[in-house]
Amino acid sequence: MGKLLFYLLWPIIWFYAPLTRRVRVILIHNNKVLLVVNKLGPGKWQFPGGGIKFGESVNDAAKREITEELYLKINNIRVLNKDPIICKQYGLLMRYHYVTAKIINPSESLRISNELLSAKW
Repeated sequence: MGKLLFYLLWPIIWFYAPLTRRVRVILIHNNKVLLVVNKLGPGKWQFPGGGIKFGESVNDAAKREITEELYLKINNIRVLNKDPIICKQYGLLMRYHYVTAKIINPSESLRISNELLSAKW
């Protein structure tokens, strides 16, 4: 259903996506990287994250998105690129900031919000 909505809303997404900055969070635990599949999207595995709100810092957006999507708390956030990297994905121009972070309580079991279809290490 999310894939269908993604393509139905394509004209709006196509217009809006290049105007926003997004953050992607690289979480590594026990030599594994966390990847997610979003409900609204093309159904591909990617790093967790999302849009950066107006006036929000990259670090604050990373914390918020990880809490919203995975119910995890993170710290030791390190921004990998100060200026957004512009990528063409699925015909869209996306502006990404990539960060690395540590999970505060790595023993917590992985839970996902209703924004995601799946998450795996």
